[in-house]
Parts: sequence; C-alpha cells; structure tokens
Amino acid sequence: MADAPTVAADAQPVGQGWSLLGAPRDHCVITDPTAEDKVTWFVDGEIAATCKDGGSDTAVLTPEDRGLGALAVRRSYFGDATRVTWYPPTEDGRRLGPRAAAHLGRGGIDLVPDAGSPAAVREEEARRHPVRTGARHVVSGAAKVVLPIAGVWVMLQLVGLLGHIPLPDLPSVPWPDLPSISWPDLPRVPWPDLPDLPTWHEPEWVRRAARVAPYVLPVVVGLAVAWAEHRRRRAQDRRRAAASESTETVA
Repeated sequence: MADAPTVAADAQPVGQGWSLLGAPRDHCVITDPTAEDKVTWFVDGEIAATCKDGGSDTAVLTPEDRGLGALAVRRSYFGDATRVTWYPPTEDGRRLGPRAAAHLGRGGIDLVPDAGSPAAVREEEARRHPVRTGARHVVSGAAKVVLPIAGVWVMLQLVGLLGHIPLPDLPSVPWPDLPSISWPDLPRVPWPDLPDLPTWHEPEWVRRAARVAPYVLPVVVGLAVAWAEHRRRRAQDRRRAAASESTETVA
C-alpha cells in the first residue's frame, strides 16, 4: 500500500486517522472527539472540508469542489467514530447524488482506520466475531430507546418523592365564583345492538411463542444485523480493490 498523504504539521489535527489511498486520489480523514467531534478531510494532502457536528450520529462533509463527492462519518452511541465512508461524485448503480447517498448510507467506499487504533481493533474484532458484533449493535440500538425511557421513569419517581416532602402552607387565593352554564339536553342516538362475537382462544403454540419471543427476538435480530454487516464488509473489500485496480490501470 502506498504511503499516507503528507500533511503540514501545523494543519494536522490530533485524533483518529482514516485513509483511502489511490481511489484515484488519496483521502485522509482525522476525527477528533475531544474537539466537539471535529472532522477534517484531506485530499492529496490538502484540506478539502472540515466540520464540527458534536452530538450527531452522522456527520456529512461536502467540499466546495463538487468533483470530490461527499464524506460521511458515523459515530457510536458514545460519540466515537465507527465508520468513515467516501461517496464519489458518480458510482455504478447509484442514482442519488453523493450528499444524499452519504445521508442514507447508499454505496460508497469505507476508509481504513490507522493500524492499532481503537477503530482498527473494533474492525478486526467484527471480522473475527460477526455474531458478537451484531449483538452489540442490537444492545446499542436498544439502549437509545431504553435509556430515555428509564430517565423519564427516574424523573417521575423523584417527582413522587417530592410529593411526600412537607412544604410550607401557602396563602389561598380567593377566586370568584363563576356562573354555571346550563347546557341543553342532547337527544340519545338509538344505536343498534351488535351481535356478540365468537370467543377465540389462541392455540398453545402461539402462547409458547409469545412467552419465548422476548428472549429469541433479540438473538434473531442480532444474527440478521451480523449477517448484513458481514456482507457489507465483503462488498467494501471488493470496492476498495476495484478502485485500486482502476488507479493502477490508469497509471
């Protein structure tokens, strides 16, 4: 693999590095979670675009040079960059523009994280244990739903505890008595009596399936996510290889 693009020391931020060399130009991305999730995108050693999009699950960069396409940085629940994908201006089988494709995650070529970095370790772990990685995605997605609900429940419990704290008596406000309004009696509508529906009892296998569904469904979803992620990584390997071969052919 060719050497990473050279960037001036004063322009190089500190953080996690990602690279895609010879596709047909060299792309280098630095993600820095300590600086409001700052992302810096270099193309052939020159800064193409930067952004600060703290708190967002996906940051999309679109440089002024439309010939560079777009870049998407996807983050985990805790804000760490987990995937950086470059979307070229045009791509076989893609009808969307690069920015729309970046937001939707259609196509693109994943950049490779620096060796030894946390992202590289996660990538290697995902390739060795795809099922475990899929289960981790399911837990992370469930946490995004469960944690806010748990937070609301805790707030309600705190409000309930406040109700048992003795507060000082406040003076009552003498509100004036408002006159009552005599509403006219509306006529009753003679609705017809509907026949009783037959009683239906679910089969025993339905009851058994309902009992084990909360335990089996997360496993099935995890396997599906793991299989889809495994296929996506294999497709990304083919796309990087095809981009490298096209560059060598042009050279």
